[in-house]
Amino acid sequence: MRVRIIYSAGRHQKKMAWAVFIPLVIYGLFLFASCVKLPMPSSVVLQTSLCKNILYENSAMLKVMQYDNHPDLWQMTGDFVLENLLGFRIDQPRTILAAQMSILKQYEPHAIQTLKKVEEEQPTQAVPNAKPTVKPTDKPQEETTPSVEVQPSQGVKISNTTQKQVDIDALLSEKLSFAKRKKGPTVMIVHTHTTEAFTPSQKFMYQPSDTDRSNDNAFNIVRVGDELEKELKARGIGVVHDKTTHDTDFRYSYRNSLETVEETIKKNPSIQVVLDIHRDAIYFDNGKKLTATTQVGNTRVAQAMLVIGTDQGGLQHPNWRENLKFGVKLHKKMIDKVPGLMRPLMIAPYRYNQHITKGAIIMEIGSNGNTLDEVLKTCPYLADGISAVIKEIP
Repeated sequence: MRVRIIYSAGRHQKKMAWAVFIPLVIYGLFLFASCVKLPMPSSVVLQTSLCKNILYENSAMLKVMQYDNHPDLWQMTGDFVLENLLGFRIDQPRTILAAQMSILKQYEPHAIQTLKKVEEEQPTQAVPNAKPTVKPTDKPQEETTPSVEVQPSQGVKISNTTQKQVDIDALLSEKLSFAKRKKGPTVMIVHTHTTEAFTPSQKFMYQPSDTDRSNDNAFNIVRVGDELEKELKARGIGVVHDKTTHDTDFRYSYRNSLETVEETIKKNPSIQVVLDIHRDAIYFDNGKKLTATTQVGNTRVAQAMLVIGTDQGGLQHPNWRENLKFGVKLHKKMIDKVPGLMRPLMIAPYRYNQHITKGAIIMEIGSNGNTLDEVLKTCPYLADGISAVIKEIP
């Protein structure tokens, strides 16, 4: 999902001072140690490298916790720094000693392996610098990290927020590297941000549990997953739809959903495609929500967007191009079937748990400005495209 960047000064800056000071001091000590050639265990080098990344990409680190005007934004960011950088929580003293055991006992390989399994909580895209006349597909505000422009080809448009080189024609011409199993489901539907909801309407009126969120699966993104599951099964595609709530604590949403996906695939090894279904969150400069819709026949339906993660953020993801290949083929199929339905495919520097399979993607259906009814009407068209791509797999 996209996020609305909210900045609060004054007392919040005091809460953040220690969160920035700690990595700064550790990184400074590391530079000093390097100058005098002091030996250090690899776990210390690893933690110091994380300090450097946080200082260098501060804006990305802050975006981790910025979502839907959360009142504890800055406190959560501080907790994130301590837990992911130094390995302990300030409100749980026992974790302070436990965090240092890998150094004392020289368990560096175990510590590194553990860190590799922790997924980064990152939004899928920065908030666009929208004007009242913009369309949902307009270019978002510039990212702090330079990106490589991808030239549109065969109708496929890509918003590349990474430094990865992409050849659309080559991706469309290559075959997918995974095959369907004769027995068992092919698709898993999951919701990392399970409580994401939409603008209430007369048909779908609900009491939000938080801003644009609902714990009631009849009104949140799970309801969209139900509809997509029904449409895929009607087209002969086997589906497992997991409805576990992963965002009770938003900071650990991707970590929680990773466990769910791993367990589901263990039980259903035939799964090749993992669809993490979200809704976006887009705002105008004046704070008004943007409704991402298009006209299909006589009906207004929500637009959709595919998001593909990469290894640019530092987490292991050797097969990200296979996910991209699947995403580009699906995007192409959709724009051929229903022009205007798809927003540009997005390539992001974060992994989003997509290392689990070679057919894993995030699918953003609509935005928080859309009604649930508009989003549900999109599902049959998405099911047409998904089933068409899967049926072409040998």
